Parts: sequence; C-alpha cells; structure tokens
Amino acid sequence: MEDVAVKNFTSRSYYYDVTSTDATTDNDPRRNKIKEMMKHAWDNYIQYAWGKNELKPISNREHTAGVFFNASLGATILEGLDTLYVMGMKEEFRQARNWVATELDLSSVTHDISVFEVNSRLVGVLLATFALTGDVLFRDKAQQIADKLLPAFDTPTGIPNALINFKTGCSKNHQWAMGGASVLSEFGGLHLEMAYLSDVTGNPVYRSKVDHIRKILRDIEKPNGLYPTYLIPNTGKWGDPSKTLNNELSRKYMEVAENITNTCHESYDRTFTKLGPERFGFLEGNEAGTLISTDKYYILRPEVIESYFIMYRVTKNPKYREWGWQVVQALEKHCRVPGGFTGLKNVYSDSPKQDDIQQSYFLAETLKYLYLLFSDENLLSLDEWVFNTGGHPLPIKDVNPYYRESIP
Repeated sequence: MEDVAVKNFTSRSYYYDVTSTDATTDNDPRRNKIKEMMKHAWDNYIQYAWGKNELKPISNREHTAGVFFNASLGATILEGLDTLYVMGMKEEFRQARNWVATELDLSSVTHDISVFEVNSRLVGVLLATFALTGDVLFRDKAQQIADKLLPAFDTPTGIPNALINFKTGCSKNHQWAMGGASVLSEFGGLHLEMAYLSDVTGNPVYRSKVDHIRKILRDIEKPNGLYPTYLIPNTGKWGDPSKTLNNELSRKYMEVAENITNTCHESYDRTFTKLGPERFGFLEGNEAGTLISTDKYYILRPEVIESYFIMYRVTKNPKYREWGWQVVQALEKHCRVPGGFTGLKNVYSDSPKQDDIQQSYFLAETLKYLYLLFSDENLLSLDEWVFNTGGHPLPIKDVNPYYRESIP
C-alpha cells in the first residue's frame, strides 16, 4: 500500500514548472547520459545503503567514515533531492521525499559534526527543494536541523564554533584550527541559508545570527585590508595575518576567472585519467601538478565542473561543454563500477586504484553541474538562482517568484 505521505505529495502539482523550459523535453544525448549516471548511482545506493549516509560501491555496503560519521542521516537521499527534481526523476524524488517525511531522525547524531557542512549540504538542499516545489515538508525539516545548529552561536562574540553535538548542544572548534579559532570560510558561508530560512519561516532568529557575523566582519580592523583565515570567537581577534600582492589582473575579474578555469582544466588534462588531483601546485615549467602522494587522489569532486558550468553560462564558449564531456567520459571509464561510482587514489596512474566511496556530493553537485552544463540556460537561470557552497540552488530575493517568502 502506498504511504500516506506519498499520496498527499502526488496529489499536488509540483511537477514541473521551475523554468519556462521543461527539463524533460530536451533530448540532448549528453544530458540523457548524465541522467543515466544519476540513476545508476541512486539505484545502487538504494540497494546497498538506503537510509545511510553514503555507499561503498565496490564493497556494496554503507560508508561510515564521512563527514556525518555513522549517523543515519541519509545524506545521499537528502543531498540528491534537488538533483532528482531538476532531472525530472519523479519516482526517485517521491521515494526520497517519503524517506524525509517518515525516516529522517536527528537523534541518530551522536558525534560532533560540522556546522558548515550541515548547513550548506543538509539545510541548503532542504531549502532549495522547498523553493523548487513549495512543499512545506522541506522547509520544516530545514528549520528542525537549523535549530540544532543554533547553540554553536553561543560564544562571547556570536561567531559560531565549527562543531556541534546535536545531543548535548555543546560546541567547539577544530583541533587543527589556529588557537581555537573559527574558520572564516565556514562561518562566513552560513548567510544564504540562514537568511532565507528566516524569510520563509517568519522567524528572525536565523537571519539575526548571520547578520551579526556580517556586522563583526564589517567593523573589525582588517590587516592590509584583507580578511585572515581564522577568527577567535572568544576574543573577536584574528588568528593569523594576511598578505597581498599588487596585481592589475585582480581588477579584470572575467579574465582572471577564465584563466583560473583553464588552469584547473589543465590539472585534469595532464593526468592519465583526465581527472584532476585533490590539490596541485605549479611545478618546474609552470606545470599544474602534485608531488605529494596524498594529493593525487580524486574523490568525485565537483568544483572544476562547477566552474565549467558557470563559465559556459556566462560566455557561451562551447569549449566548456567539451571539457565537461571529457569529465563524463573519464568518470565512466575510471570511476564507474557495477555498484555505483568510486573515487581514485592516484589520477596519474595508468591503472588507478579505486577508493570504494560514492560521495553524497557526487549526486548533489558533480552530476547536477554536469547536467546543467548541457541544459538550456533557462533551467535554473543564474539571473534568478544562486548556488550555495553545497551546490544547491536558492532563489534570488525580489527577482525569483520561487523565493516563497513567508507572509506575516
């Protein structure tokens, strides 16, 4: 018998009016191939790790060593929600929604987990899916999770700690962070989701937390006019200095963006697998590569593909689609296994070993950005949507009718 939550959902007309172009009408074979890759990843996750965070696609079992540890948060289900929706995978989306409605349980979280990761990946996708569908289930689940993050802001300055324990409400910073400091890129990356959550729930507490961060960053003295990496939440002092160089190119943003994207492409193109390393530097002769063995792995990362997507939308230069298709071919050749998709331990090897992990962000970001790269620009137009750091689209206020602001 079909679940009541699914019945209630299917009775609503949520499919499919995200843009003026129906995502299911474009028969570009490259888009269809990427959609097939999504189904391969999803179906194997269902079979071998349903309800768990991630899949080990070679071992055919759950992976418990990710950023959410062994808490059964269904990270792959949650992070895949908006990708399933945008790709028009209706049955899979309904299945995911039903799990969120009936099985998502925050009490399973017993480890300290990252405030930033939870916010950008879990709160972010739930808010994105609410914006896309109007289904208040996703808004309410986003609020439940965000409420668990609020104690992290209880510091002398209001700058949040990096880690939170949902069970105790206790928070702390990473041991590796300088002097017990919070990381600028983490607490600075909370604004989109928290501000939007206040607007769609009518509860000002979330926006007030991140607005306070903005005020501190605006008022604090910046060494050399720059923002250092670390800020100590107990004192409001920076944890490290910054350096700057005079560079005329810094004012030519588009040219810089093109050059950076080209450099990232080269880091992919100059490996045997045509997939880039986790980190690279500039070697003799300005080669983009790496010498440290632990930097040579590829864990299904999306960032370079995200750059191809954005650069194509902005410039319409077909080379970015060509580069994206090269990534698809490399993923199929080296990362696809019968049980899903796996990362690689050495992208420079002619017979790379596989790491047996299908990262949840592979469905949330890598495949989504590839799909959008070959989609009409009206599908999640960059004039109406902004992608958060987890690859989840949030509507732009006063521009996008899907903003769905709460009416007092």
